[in-house]
Parts: sequence; structure tokens; C-alpha cells
Amino acid sequence: MSTTKYTKIGIVGAGSMGSMMCLLFAEAGPDISVFDVKGENVDTAVEMAEKNPKTQGKVKGYKDYESFVVSLPAPGHRLLLFSITHGQPADAVLDALRPHLARGDIILDGGNEWYANTERRQARLAREQGVAYVGMGVSGGYQSARHGPSLTPGGDPAALRRVLPLLEAVAAKDARGTPCVAPVGPGGSGHYVKMVHNGIEQGMLGAIAEVWGLLRFNLGCELDEIGEIFKQWSETPELKKTFLLDIGVDICQKRDPSVGQAGVSDNDHHVLSTVLDKVVQDADDTEGTGMWTVAEAARLHISAPTIAASHFLRLASADRAARLKIGESLKLPPPPVGPRTTLSAQDKALFVEELRQALYAACLAAFTQGLQLIARQSDREGWGVSLATCLKVWRAGCIIASDRLLDAFAPVAADFDAARTANAADGAPGSATSAPRDAAATLPAHPRLGAALAHAFPGLRAAVLWALARDAHVPTLGAALEWAKCAGAGALPTMFMEAQLDWFGAHRFERWGSDAARFGGEVRKGGAHYEWAPA
Repeated sequence: MSTTKYTKIGIVGAGSMGSMMCLLFAEAGPDISVFDVKGENVDTAVEMAEKNPKTQGKVKGYKDYESFVVSLPAPGHRLLLFSITHGQPADAVLDALRPHLARGDIILDGGNEWYANTERRQARLAREQGVAYVGMGVSGGYQSARHGPSLTPGGDPAALRRVLPLLEAVAAKDARGTPCVAPVGPGGSGHYVKMVHNGIEQGMLGAIAEVWGLLRFNLGCELDEIGEIFKQWSETPELKKTFLLDIGVDICQKRDPSVGQAGVSDNDHHVLSTVLDKVVQDADDTEGTGMWTVAEAARLHISAPTIAASHFLRLASADRAARLKIGESLKLPPPPVGPRTTLSAQDKALFVEELRQALYAACLAAFTQGLQLIARQSDREGWGVSLATCLKVWRAGCIIASDRLLDAFAPVAADFDAARTANAADGAPGSATSAPRDAAATLPAHPRLGAALAHAFPGLRAAVLWALARDAHVPTLGAALEWAKCAGAGALPTMFMEAQLDWFGAHRFERWGSDAARFGGEVRKGGAHYEWAPA
């Protein structure tokens, strides 16, 4: 394998992520040249490095492109890591850097970029300058960027071989010490997998927030108690070592004497009690991955309501002023205050267990929907993305890390990857790396996944029914429930929709009793039409 030992690299972008990666990479060996269009960010990154004994003298700051590039190794041997905002800002920085680049240089784009932008840049840089542009998902937030993120690089195989040793050195390590990084495929596959990771993350965040709301607003649990519940859940077989639950413990129980009002309530100095109920990262266009994932689900014809419902919950939360006005019109009650239920200790314990099962079911739904997206897009693009590799990379250093959830999907991923290999060996038409056409559609039907979902389904249904009776907010949990019900339904009311489509559009339909009705058949228009009314 062709590898390169980098003694110095350049990092472009010194915000919260970039500055942390300066320290991370510097500790791994190479010296760092850092540049940012905001000079104060450069100063902050260098100052942080100088305060760390392991990185003193290893990070140098630059505030113009020319001196920054000159500080790096000889042309053709340079490695640049981007940590900048997706879209136009990344294009602007790249345009400014292009006159200084040379054949053989490699750019690692560690931002949350739309995969088509990645492929556009890859094609242009390779064609015009011989520069390799690698779209690399960096998961785990700024804490993981400091201590070891999950990495999904995608692009030119030769470039990936050159940078992989360095990436393995800085990536998070799973329980066995295996680096959570692997080349996922060509083109924009690395950024696409990271996009879907964030979509799954979004679904999990929505489900956990809704469960927290039921515990807090409707069941009457105090914040410290919810923290203990989350801690217990993260020790159970289904949710063992789930990162979002683990940080939820800290969030529920963190106190700061500088916040809150002493003596006012049980929430004395809880930081969480000061956090307003709005998420704006999607509504203000600073984050694109959630929106892209929902749009991709529609484009690829993947039913992903768990991910979508959580996204729309975030959007609904963003404009609090509008919410308050709408609430006045609907005469919605405020969140309960004080004792919320009259449940006995036994019934409360039973409901808490149902909530745990509901959360597990919603996480299963979000993972399934995300993996279906990756599978279908990989099939269409001929990327050959291994679902087992995705699960391996997600074991540590990323937001959706969860030991047993990932274990539940291991056989699903293995069977999908085996089907792709068998398909290629049989010389099936289309891409040699593509899985069977219906592989993505059949992922939810995998026996191991079906058994896990069936186990948690009663708790999910009970939790949603309990919430609806109390006007609680459970769009993500509700979407997971309806997804499971519809995905496995023997009969849906869509027969009426199909009839209406045929009535006004002559779209045709299948009849009960046909082979399609008995065996499922392909996803294609039916052969029957009825002239419901004369034209």
C-alpha cells in the first residue's frame, strides 16, 4: 500500500472544529500551519497550542494564503485539511488557494458538505491541476475533533492510501483499539455517509428529547432523576453505551452556581433549566445535513419519517414567537408544573420501561432509514459502500455511537454486503459493485432487525398512546410507530388513494387476487384501469 508520512500539514479554518484538530493532529506528529480568513481565530488556535506542552512550537499561524502555502512541504507533497462552512464559503477559499496548488497535492474537506459539491470540486481539481480532493466526514463535534473523531473519507483511492496512516493515528479508537476510519468509496461517498450519519443523529436526538419531555413535563421527574434514568438505560442490553444517553446524564445533572436563582425551585443552578426550547441550526441555514437527508429520502423513494419528523420538530421549535401566537389561537395548555401524574410507583416504573423500549424502537427506525439511504444511493452511483464499514466507523468518536444498536445492525450490514458481492460475481447488469435492485427496500425485513423491532414495538405504542392522551409532544416517536405499522402492514388505506389516482389520472392499479397482491411483486404501475366516470 502506498503511504506518505507527513511531517507538516496545513489546516484551513480555525473555528471550534479546526482549532481542536490543530491540537489533535499536532499531538499525532506533524507540525501544523493554520490559516483562517478571520485572523483572530488563527491567534486563538496558536495560543491554545502554546498552552499545551505536547503542542508547544508545533502550530504556526498565517493570515494570508501565499505565506500559508509557502510554509508547507514542496509542491506535490502537501496535505491541506479544510474545516470551513459548506457551499459558497468553501468554494471561495478553494478559489483563493487554487493558484498555489500543484499536481500531487491533497485536500481533505472535513466540513459537512453536500456530496455533489464535493464531486464537482474533485472533477475540476483533478482535471485542471492534478490535485486530489477528498470529501471526509468528521463526526463527533468539537470534543471528538480534539480527542479523536470518527472519519469517513471518500474519493480517489490512491489519495486515500496516502493519507490513511495519518488518519488512523488521529481517529477515535473502538473498544478493541481499532481506528474508527476507513475509505468508504469513490466520489462524494464520504460526505454522503456523513450526511446520513447526521440524519440518523437527528432522529435519535428528536426521540430522546421527546422521551425527556414525557419524563419531565408529564411524569413529573426531577432533572437529577432523569439523569439517573438515562444512566440506567445506557447500561441495558438494547441501549448499552449510547453516547447521546451518556451525555444526557451530564446535561440533566450539571449545576453551575452562576446560573439559576437559589431557593426558587428544585432546579437550583441546573444549567438545563436556563436553556430555551428552540433549535435554530437548521432554520438559519448554518447546518445543511438534516435538510439534505430529508430531501434525499424523498428523491430516493425511501420512507424515512422518523428522521423527517425530528427535522420538522426542530424547525417548528425555531420561531418561538410564532409558536406562542399559534398556541394562543389553539388554546393549548402550558407545560405542566408541579405534580404531573398520580401513577403509583409500580405503574411509574412500568411506564419508564415502556419509554426505554420506545426510545430503542425509534433509534432502530432512524438507523434503518439511514442505512436504506446509503444502500440505495451507493447502488445508484456504483460506489460500493459497505454498510459493515459504516457501522465499524460509527463505533466510537461520533454522535450516534451505541454498542448494542450497532450490534443489532451488524447482521443486516453483513447480509447486504454479501448480496452485493454475490451480485457482482454473477455478472448482474449495471454496476459491478451494485447490490440487487431491491436490497435497500428489504433492509427493514431482515429477521434480526424485525425481531428487535417486534420486541420494542409494544413499548413504543404504549408510550405514544400515553403521550397523545396528555397532549404531549411526540412527533418523532409517533413517526417511528407509524413507520413500523405501515412498513409491515398487510393492508393499507392507500387502496383508496390508488383508486382516486386512477379516477382523475388513469394511473392504473393492481387488483386483489393478482400475483402482485399475493407475492408483493415489483414496484411498478398496475395493469388495470377502470373508467370511473365518462371523460
